[in-house]
This record gives sequence, structure tokens and C-alpha cells, in this order.
Amino acid sequence: MATKPTASPDQHDDFRSTPLWDESLPISERVEWLLDELTIDDKLSLLASSTPAIPRLGIGPFNIGGEAAHGVEARHDQDGDGPEPDGSLPHAEHTTSLPQPIGMSATWDASLLERAGALVGVEARALYRRNPRGGLCRWAPTVDLERDPRWGRTEEGYGEDPVLTGAMAGAYVRGLQGGGPEDTRDHLRVSAALKHFFANNVEDGRCVTSSTVGARDRREYYLEPFRRCIQDAGASSVMTAYNAVNGTVEMHDARVRELLRGEDGLYGHVVSDGGAMRLVHDARGDTDSHAQTVARALKAGVDCIVDDPDLVREAATQAYREGLVDIGDIDEALRHSFTTKLRLGLFDARQSNPFAAVPADAVDSAEHRRLARQVTDESLVLLKNDGLLPLRMPHADGGTPPARIAVVGPLADRWYRDWYGGEPNLHATIADGVRDIAGAGVDVAVDDALDVVLLKFDGRYAALGDDARLRAVGDAAQAERFRLQDWGHGALTFVSETTGRYLTALDDGSIAAIKDMPFGWFVKETFHRDADGNLCIYSDVPVSVDGDGNIVAAGGTDLASQRVGVPQTHGFGTASSRGAVLDIDVVERGVERAGKLAAAADVVIAAVGCCPVINGKEDEDRPSTGFPPSQHELVRRLVAANPDTAMVLVANYPVDIDWEEEHVPAILLTASGSQCMGDAVADALFGAVAPAGRLPMTWYGAGVDLPDKNDYDMIGGGRTYQWHRGPVLYPFGHGLTYAPFSYMFGTLPDGGLRANAAAADVVHVPVAVANHGDVTSDAVVEAYVRYPHEEGNDPVPMPVRRLVGFVRERQVKPGEERRAVLEIPMENLRIYDVRRGDYRVPDGRYALDIGASSGDIRASMLLDIAGEPPRPRPLGEWIPVDHWDAASNIALVAVPVMNDSSGDSMTDRPAATVTDHLPADACLATVHQPDRPGTLAFGGFEPMQPGRHVRLASDNCTIGSPVVLRVGTDDIIADPDGTFPLPEGTVSFTLVLTGEARVCAVRVD
Repeated sequence: MATKPTASPDQHDDFRSTPLWDESLPISERVEWLLDELTIDDKLSLLASSTPAIPRLGIGPFNIGGEAAHGVEARHDQDGDGPEPDGSLPHAEHTTSLPQPIGMSATWDASLLERAGALVGVEARALYRRNPRGGLCRWAPTVDLERDPRWGRTEEGYGEDPVLTGAMAGAYVRGLQGGGPEDTRDHLRVSAALKHFFANNVEDGRCVTSSTVGARDRREYYLEPFRRCIQDAGASSVMTAYNAVNGTVEMHDARVRELLRGEDGLYGHVVSDGGAMRLVHDARGDTDSHAQTVARALKAGVDCIVDDPDLVREAATQAYREGLVDIGDIDEALRHSFTTKLRLGLFDARQSNPFAAVPADAVDSAEHRRLARQVTDESLVLLKNDGLLPLRMPHADGGTPPARIAVVGPLADRWYRDWYGGEPNLHATIADGVRDIAGAGVDVAVDDALDVVLLKFDGRYAALGDDARLRAVGDAAQAERFRLQDWGHGALTFVSETTGRYLTALDDGSIAAIKDMPFGWFVKETFHRDADGNLCIYSDVPVSVDGDGNIVAAGGTDLASQRVGVPQTHGFGTASSRGAVLDIDVVERGVERAGKLAAAADVVIAAVGCCPVINGKEDEDRPSTGFPPSQHELVRRLVAANPDTAMVLVANYPVDIDWEEEHVPAILLTASGSQCMGDAVADALFGAVAPAGRLPMTWYGAGVDLPDKNDYDMIGGGRTYQWHRGPVLYPFGHGLTYAPFSYMFGTLPDGGLRANAAAADVVHVPVAVANHGDVTSDAVVEAYVRYPHEEGNDPVPMPVRRLVGFVRERQVKPGEERRAVLEIPMENLRIYDVRRGDYRVPDGRYALDIGASSGDIRASMLLDIAGEPPRPRPLGEWIPVDHWDAASNIALVAVPVMNDSSGDSMTDRPAATVTDHLPADACLATVHQPDRPGTLAFGGFEPMQPGRHVRLASDNCTIGSPVVLRVGTDDIIADPDGTFPLPEGTVSFTLVLTGEARVCAVRVD
């Protein structure tokens, strides 16, 4: 592609008459004209997410980016400037806030989520009318599958299942963008970016770690929601993850081009994650320069680098001048990003984009508030109910409503902001909702049940100065009283009774009671105690008393300028600085106050749960799924004081509430984030709405030891309901209703249900639900399959069961039987067969189950599928090492880059000639933990004839440390030629790796 020389500043044309602005032309033709008109300097300036104006072409400054996880994030603090000192956000654009995505997914209502996405898309368009510099390319939804409940960003995702996530996140995409793939081919309301591609489910060390993912898990699980959201919903953008997969950092992964574009058909652009360019070089050390980082990203198919625009331009310029990229690479990236911009209507002279007419005031409308309430209502999950709920409504006919209600707990009257949420005008707490529904005739007592304490540092009390900063005084009468909350895992917060605000560590080292809630990239409102008894701020620096009596963080380093990109550390002073020993004097015991309130009440609502930025958020995983001990103690005290206690759990992830499940009569779950959370909770407690949400994740409970969070092996780790075979606290899909329902199959065709996989049949399953109660309620029908047992000596492992379809039937009346038809496409049944290196739908007789959860099956039938039987692994062909049947203690790493000076060297690929026969994503298997061997099992061969040998390959034709081949219990040592003789009749074998062994492929000759 030719490019023009640099233009002089006075070369300006009448741009609106150019093909770029002519909507009658195909988008591709307009883009190609633009690429011909841009100079090389123009092009190099347009590779970052924030781009400058090019006046002669009518191109204004524009920013690709902005969050929209559960509403438009328009707080104006994501650039690191932060909120005001008191935590307020005076410049925020107030937008409608829905429940966290994990809560939206709990609705199991795809049609509702499409409406929710449309709400967010409309508000993004309205804000663009106010400030037309960006905000139309939104980084949502997060479709990373939540195979580990300790992930710090669990609230952002849609659960652990690819079918559910694909359906729910895909619906949100359709709403955001204005329709499906065909509807949005030429016009987008908003561009939705799926994140984070891929195998991104650990925060701790995410910028330096690599996820080891075998071929089956990769294809069948981790990549599946991206495929579904691109092919079925038409997602127009993808964001790559910080982490590496099998040793290749994701912004350099060839699968961006080959899989997202080649197989999935992405029509749009790909962006890196924020600051990833610098992190790849500075933190990970994968490249020699930023120029090399940018070059590899462009070669892999990343179109837009989200980082400092000046630095991106400099790096891209260097890469171009050094020949690491050519004009074709640059044009390809701009072709994709400008295609999206044209679909958004940024260069429409006649404003033909139908979504451009959204008025600037179409934000937080009455319609949007009603929809937010419906989404929140449908997201509530009734985990347990022994008949306590619903409470009788005040003034209801019959029965006696409660006259005294105690709303008790740290979440009773608190609403917490989250990092990727917007700032709504409404912040309905649980206490707000109960007060509103109870009315003036009911006594509603509210208490946070927190201890009231005095703080002493080296024997002196903490008091507040006129500026709300902490000072040390000798007189207890001058001491400030604080409400202490222990969030578990050592995280403490303190709220001043004088100011009603949280203590926070300021950037000058002082500590002040000025924040309205814990919030920020660095949550400076959290403190913890170290082993020496010192109180430490969020960055592990101890608190001390200076010579003037000020209580400060030890040290003196300014914090304000230290947020660069996506930081991994944030220092103030030094963690070894000497602090003042903390003593806490308890003035009032919160559980004692709570117990008295509970005993005097007719009913108790225990409001407990999480703050979305404490003990788990972006850049911080949860240490465990444990319930905070202080909250557990509170619930025990409340139940002992009053058995009529309903627990409301505000949580965005599974929590180990085993004791509570056994002893508390009713438990209602809500995600955080919704502006009307408290109102919806109160409606559900009192029966104004009937909760019918379902869990999108398995709650394993305290009795299950979870695998290492860095272990991405789904089958070997027994991950999710598909592969876990033991008891759990709450199964995937669990959720109760106020009405008992029966589930049954409808009228079936003669001969039962049959389908042909080769014909890509869709199985139509008639189902029915009947309401046998006296309450109108929604009902969710979940359909699962159990796979046929395949014959053979070494069958492919199959899941315990797998979700293949679901439907939420709304407002089923008492006595009503509602019929529906579930559509189950063949792709929901397919597996990735590593033995043939491709997908197949297993042939045979399936069990099709329907019910209320994966653990509550109400009806089963047989389903005959004409699919594909297993085939033996091939002989004489190289098998990529990641196409194992099972692996243990194995790390997959990238094959080294070949050392040559050509531009092609920017693509990681094996140096050994054997890899000409392997896929582009071939990798090396090595031992993960050096204190024990690693194993790789390969099965599914025809019984071996005499004379068969196993041959191994590596990146440099040398294997390294010795490898043993194991057949059954017999270990076989390699012959002098490096091959392993196989006993006659062998159908499977295991490679045992030790030390520095490196294997990229296996072949049986």
C-alpha cells in the first residue's frame, strides 16, 4: 500500500466532500481511500488508543476506550487523577448502574440482558453527544470464564460455564452494539470489546505469569465464549490479556490473527490492555525495546496499543524505521480500527447512522431506572428458605406483619462503588429499601454491628485535628471514637464517629478521616496489623507518630505521581520503617448491641457481605473464599438471639457459608453495583417480587480444597460443575423460588429425540413447568447432557454433565403450566478431541436432563445423536505436546524466536524443522516444579504391533534432561537413537520429564 509524504500544515481540503465522508460508499472503499491519503507520520500517530486530530481530513481527536461493565463508567478518575480528597466525584457524569455482571448473569435471562446492554449503549451515545471525543468503543463485557472463585475480578464476569457466558455476555453485546452481526454490519451504536483474550483468571502477578493450557481446555473452554460472542453476537472488538499463555504474551499471540479473525471471523479491531506495551518490556522483559513490543503486537494482529500515545508513536516510528514492521502491517491495523470508527458513524456527513440521534439527556431516565430495577429483581438468588420468607407485607390482608424489624450488619446501610462501575444518582441500601417498604407504622432499627474503638499508638490516643487528620494525644477524653470493621484476611477499616468518614492514607503521608467509602486503584482506606503489632497502611508501611505528634505513615515519599500504566507496586516510605505499636481499646462491642436489637425485634435482617474493592479486585486475588470471621460471629449471635433471622449476603463471588446454610432459616444473595440494590432486596424479602435467579458459579463450600489458582487444567483439577465429582455447598445453577415448580418434558416425537451432527441439526426439546404454589414467580429451566460412554480400552474423558440450554419463564401464575421449547444446537454438544486435533460431536445415546440446577434434576430422557465415533491417534504423524490426554506438573513455554534480522522474526516459532508439521501455536513442555517429575499422558492408540517406537522432538532437536516413557507401571529407557520401544498391545503411554527436559512433539513410528 502506498503512503503519502508528510503534508505541510497548510494543506487542507474540503474534507466533507471526500470519500471518507461519503456514506453511500462501502465502508471498505472509504477506508482504503483514507489509507491512501494518510502520511506515514499520520499513520504512526494513529496506532495508540488516544489519537490526535488530522484537520485536513476532518479527523478529530478520539479515544478508543471506556468501561461499561454494568453501566457507563463516566467518573473521570480512571486516568489516575482520582476523586476529590473526601472521595467524592464532583465531575462525574451520573449514569444508570446495573448489578455487577456476575449478578446480571444470575438472571439467566438473555433477552433482559440485551435490553440492559441497550440501556448502556444509549447512555454511552448520549454522553458522546455531550463530549464527542470518545466513549463509543467500550471495553465490555468481560468473558473470561471463572474456573476459580478466588479470582479478584469475579464480579466482572458471567460465570464458569461457556454456554451461559456466551449467551448472557453475547446478549449484552447485542444490546450495546444495537443488534446482532447482520444488524450491525454497517452501523454500530457502540463497539463492544470482549476481554481479556485469553486464559486470564489470576490477578496476582498477572503481568509476569503464564497460563499453561492444554489444547482441549483451550478449545473447549477458555476460547469458547470469545467465539460465541463474535460469531453469534457480532462483537466488534477484543482486548488481549496481560498474561502469557503457554509462554507467549497475549498481545503477541498469533491466535489473535489466526483464531479471532481467521476462525471466528472478527469484524472489527483488537486492542491491548492498558499499559501492556510498557509492561511487556519493563516488567516481563520479553522484548528488547518498546519498538519490538509494538512490532510483535502488530504482527500478531493487535491494531491499537493502549498506552501513553507519545510513547506508542515513538515506539511505532522506531519499529518502522528499523524494518521490524512495514507499511502493510501498519495499514492492516488502521484498516481494522477505522472500519469500527466508520461503523460508529464518526465520518458520516449526513449522519446516517441510526444510533446517532440519541439525545444528550438520554441518561438516567425513568425508563432506565425501571429497567435497572427489573434487572436487579431478576438477579437475586434465594439460596435457602425454610419458610421464613417472604415476610408479610405491612398492611397486607391476613396474618400479622412484623412491627419491629432489625436491619443489622456492616452492609445494612452502606452502598459501595466498584472500579469499573459508574456513578449513579441513586445509592439504595438495604436499610433504605426496608424503610421504604415497611412504611411509617413499622419500627425499623438499623445498626452496623461494628465495634466502637479507641486507637492508641505507643500509648497515646488518636484524635482528629481540625483538618480531620490524626494526631496523638495523651488524654483519652480527647480521643476519637472509630467504628472498626474487620473484613477478613487482616483488612481493617475505621470510620470516624465525628465525621462519619473513613480513615485514609493521603499522598503526603498523613492519615485523615475524610473518605466517604473505600475506593481507588489503591484502596488507601484499608489498614492491617503486622507481626510486630504495628498498624500498616495499604502499602505495608507502618504508622508512626512524628515529632510534632502527627500520626503518619513512616517515611516521606510522595505517592501522587507513582501510578504509571497498570502498576504492580505502590510505595510510600519503606516497609521496614519503624512504626508505633497499636493498641485497640474496645468501647462498645458491636455484636452485643446487635444481639439486643435482634432479641427485641419481630424479625431480623442480617446484612453482611463484601466491599467490591477490599480483599479482591483488579490486581488482587482473594486469599480464599472464606466468610469473614467477624461476620460469621455476628450471624451466629443474631440467630441465637432471634431464630427469625434472614441473611442478606452482598457478594460477587462464592463464599463459604456452610454454617449459615445449616442454621440460618433464609439466605438471599445479591451482587453489588446496582443503584437500586436495597429496594430490590426489600421487595424480595417482603414478597413484592419473587426471587428466581440462579447461580452462574459453583459454590464449593469449606469442605472442598481448591486446586492451585494458577492451575488451568480443567479436567485434572476437577474444575467447575463439569468436572468436579464431589459434594458442594451450592451447585451451579442453584436458586430457589417462593413457589414450588415441577419440571417435565412436553410431547415428544415418535421414536424420541434424534439428531444428526453432520447435518448441524438443532434439537428442539419441548419442556414444561408448572407452578404448584400460591405465588406468581419466574422459573428457570436448565437443560444438561450426560455423554455416552465410548467403547474402547482408553476412552476420552467426558464431563459429569454439561449445560446445553436454558430458558427463564416469567411470571408463571399459581396453577399455571407453562410450555416452552429449548433449542440445543449441535455445537453445545461438541468436544475438542485431542486425538484427532479437531472438534467432534460424540456419537451415541445421551441422557438429557432438565431441572432447577445442575444438582437438582427433575426429569431425564434419552437423546440419540448420529455423531462421530472416536478415532485412534494417528501413527507416523507429529502430535503437538499440548494435545495430551492428561498432564501433571507441566509448564508449557513458548518456542524461542529464531535469530534472524527479517521482519518475520517478530513471530515466535520453533527453530526445529519438525515444527513445520505443527500448528503455529506449538509450544514446549517443561517441568513446572523442579522438585518432582512432570508427566504427559497420551492415549487412544490402536494396540501397537511389534516394532513400534516413540520419537520425541524439541525446539533445538535436543531434549535436555532424560525422559522416561512409562507404559502401565513399567518405565522404558530410550534406545541409543533416542526412541522408545513400545511393548506390543500398548494403547497409551506417559512421558515422565525431569530437570531441564523440553519436548514439543511426540510421534509413534
